[in-house]
Amino acid sequence: MLGEQIAVEKIKMVSRRVLSVEGGVPKIETSTTGTGNNRGTEYQQTSTFWAVPKSLDGKTMYIEGQGRVSMDHCSTKLPVVANCLHYQIL
Repeated sequence: MLGEQIAVEKIKMVSRRVLSVEGGVPKIETSTTGTGNNRGTEYQQTSTFWAVPKSLDGKTMYIEGQGRVSMDHCSTKLPVVANCLHYQIL
């Protein structure tokens, strides 16, 4: 249903580092681990992704990476985001 909360996740940043700086714009890698609940199913996640700011205020980012989601009965490798996805930080 539109507007219905489907998941809650608690994430801890494990590491963050600057991979490169091109034209004064940093490319930052972040690794996370966390736990969550998606419609009653508990899971654990780990992910590594890199981000590049796409706006001067730093609120719009280009993000790319991958991660793993594990549940009691299965584990799967997933892309964190698709290429060219813009993430708006509110």
